[in-house]
Amino acid sequence: MRFFQRCALTAAGVLVALIVGVAGSAAQVVVFDQVGLLGAPASLAVRTTRLFSAAGGRLVDLSLDGEPLGRLMTGADGFGYRRVTPQRRGLLKIEAWADDRRGEGRLLVLAPEDEAVLIELETVLMSVVAGAAEREDCRNSLEAIGRRFRLIYVARWLGADWSRDRIAPAGLPESVVLTWRGAALLRSLQDQGARIAALVGSAAVVAEGRSRVERRFSFEKTSEAAVVSRWEEISRNLGAAAASR
Repeated sequence: MRFFQRCALTAAGVLVALIVGVAGSAAQVVVFDQVGLLGAPASLAVRTTRLFSAAGGRLVDLSLDGEPLGRLMTGADGFGYRRVTPQRRGLLKIEAWADDRRGEGRLLVLAPEDEAVLIELETVLMSVVAGAAEREDCRNSLEAIGRRFRLIYVARWLGADWSRDRIAPAGLPESVVLTWRGAALLRSLQDQGARIAALVGSAAVVAEGRSRVERRFSFEKTSEAAVVSRWEEISRNLGAAAASR
């Protein structure tokens, strides 16, 4: 009996150690990508979590493009916010530290004259995995679009954090990844002063954007957008539109 008791106690100890280890390894700091306007206040958002729940009351140190922004404490829901007024245009790195955990995100700062093209990341990744020709067409076209416009990726199903980590390995131009919230996201960006030149995505995404974005493109059959078969068609169309202004 004592032998079995010792075995049970040992097993319980191992189980507790495993749970504690997993919990510790699962603790993280999530930094959300944001879009802001040059010289206008923008809100940076972070969240501290442990396993599958919020870990509130954590102290988080923030920096923007290497410049310290001070320390904040997350609320009971794990979220914390810091207001900044960016003075530099472009893609800026947000870094956050809580204890020994680190998170990273991006702030895309738009100038008043900048125009943005919103692109559904699921549509992009489908092209990346479809084959070599489709992958090169997608990469080259996004680079061409990015020379005239500011790219903003939106993630519909995959999750912004997971999607962000796939951009660089796929050889795609880096930018922010926002969670797609339909017309509400477009309205929020436009209310900030962002100028949206086009929306590229699935039939469902372009349909949700019809009241907010005039120029829309999709690889799926739909009456809500210009239907294309190659990314180069989108790049050429947007290039012609930019040249005519």
